[in-house]
Amino acid sequence: MDIMATFFLTSLPPMLGMEDEDWMVRLQSLKFLKTRHEGLEEVTSQLKGNRKQMASEEKLLADFRAELPLLQQEKQSHVEILRLINKDIEDMNGILKKSQECRENLSKKQDQCFKEYIEVKDDVDRLTSKVWRTCQRKVSTYLLT
Repeated sequence: MDIMATFFLTSLPPMLGMEDEDWMVRLQSLKFLKTRHEGLEEVTSQLKGNRKQMASEEKLLADFRAELPLLQQEKQSHVEILRLINKDIEDMNGILKKSQECRENLSKKQDQCFKEYIEVKDDVDRLTSKVWRTCQRKVSTYLLT
């Protein structure tokens, strides 16, 4: 007899006969077996559930791993776009600098032209005035004669 059977034999009432005690031991053993079997089914069910969850997690993990290179590729394209934008900004700054220099040169030329204009205008005004006075003198001399 095993330990379980011995335990149940000692806990039986003394009035039962040996044959009854054998049946009680067997019933107790069956009850114990049933309990253990139910525990086994529960553990089996948990194992199946865990296996399904693991399969699901593995699929998700595979999906995530497949997504990672796509995200890295997208990141690279954005990095390339940012590089091109930075290049455009540098080019625009260069254009602005050259345009500013050109504007400053034109401003200097404008100032020089204006000075030259003033000088030439003063000359023309002076000559016009001189010619006008000369003409007035000649006309006055002509009229007086």
